[in-house]
Amino acid sequence: MPSAVGHLRYGPSSVSVPRKGYWLVLECDRDWFHWHGSAAQRSLPPQFICGPGDTPKMGITRPTLCPPAWGPHISIVRGERPKNHTPVWDLAVRAGDVRDQAVSRREAARAIREKLVHLQAALDNTVKPKARQELEATIPALLRQANGLETDSRRTFQRDLPAAQANWRQAATSAGVPHWLAPGVPIEFEYDPVPRTSGHHWWFMVTCEALLDLREVYGIRRAPRVPLHLTFAVHEGVPED
Repeated sequence: MPSAVGHLRYGPSSVSVPRKGYWLVLECDRDWFHWHGSAAQRSLPPQFICGPGDTPKMGITRPTLCPPAWGPHISIVRGERPKNHTPVWDLAVRAGDVRDQAVSRREAARAIREKLVHLQAALDNTVKPKARQELEATIPALLRQANGLETDSRRTFQRDLPAAQANWRQAATSAGVPHWLAPGVPIEFEYDPVPRTSGHHWWFMVTCEALLDLREVYGIRRAPRVPLHLTFAVHEGVPED
């Protein structure tokens, strides 16, 4: 079977899916959706576009697919409370939160800089005084915002994240938890390349003894209730698996 790599994320959360109970995933590359989402979209049955009064029109569409809120991922622990090492788990969640904050600020700064390119082009092509005045006031403010976000992101990566990771390692060493369970650690897995679907989620079945070993370290039964799988696409508006 082909293999790939993901990274451990304790207590994932997103804008649309708040943190819930004890959850641990292996975050996979976001390109999983780009590679396989379009094929999954084409596999959906077409639907007629309806006009006024639900009268079918001459056209068809397909339901919209999107990446999971946590991005393509493998759910390792799904709300099962660890019987062992919960303080170590909690520190792993904290380290993941710190990294997410740094990444979020860096991505926000990148988005602002992309917007600035378009605003600068608009300024260069604008001759109306009022429009130029508005752009000349907007661009410096956005530039300061992008610079501030980038500074915060660098500070978090260089100071806050190493401190959070050091706290985790110290607690893990004291508790006898192996360091390969650290937040963000890459883990290789194998997967069946034939996609499967429930009609609401799309996934690949996964084989990974290391992820099952991880469950046992935390005192959770080795075999998960739902077998390991990589969710790469969902219907728009469908909750996490």
